[in-house]
Amino acid sequence: MKAIIFGATGLVGSSLLQLLLKNNDFKSLIVVTRRPLELSNPKIFNQVIDFDKLADYNLFKGADVVFCCLGTTIRKAGSKAAFELVDLHYPVKISELASREKIPAMITISSVGANASSSNFYLKTKGRMEKEVLAQGIERTVFLQPGLLLGNRKEFRLGEKIGAWVMTLFGWTLAGSLSRFQAVKDEEVANAMIVISTLQEPQIYYNSYSIKLLAKKI
Repeated sequence: MKAIIFGATGLVGSSLLQLLLKNNDFKSLIVVTRRPLELSNPKIFNQVIDFDKLADYNLFKGADVVFCCLGTTIRKAGSKAAFELVDLHYPVKISELASREKIPAMITISSVGANASSSNFYLKTKGRMEKEVLAQGIERTVFLQPGLLLGNRKEFRLGEKIGAWVMTLFGWTLAGSLSRFQAVKDEEVANAMIVISTLQEPQIYYNSYSIKLLAKKI
């Protein structure tokens, strides 16, 4: 299989890339980044681009699946507009181009609670992204909606550190209908994405609980 990865330097994206390098079913990986990737492997073709000019690059031809792991925070982005650019406009543009090239599958990381009608800006943005990507009509369009993501981030996030501590102590209480809010490890999400890429008729949405179940299949 040939895969295209967006967001390969982030928490989940970097885990996904490492897992795909070990997976013999994936022979070619197009890794799209802003800056040269600090990793070399015969399976990797690193395409350095200007994300504001996505349409200028011939990225998608012949690919079997697009993995979109793009994501930031308002604090890191600097403004709501800059956050929307990464978490909404770029994934939508990627889906438009993938649809144009008849790519059969696009698997995107979203968030628990994503809702285009939400009063919460973050959740509303994620919901709008899902709605607009889905509208492109890619045959297998899938969104993973994890709760708190656990893993070793490059940057320190106090809120997430506190959240991770709370989840370690009390995460087991999130059962039944609340299981979708469970914290998930970055590698669990990455494993689930790989499993989903092999399914002919996947669900459209996967929450934390179903992500954990899928991750165990690898």
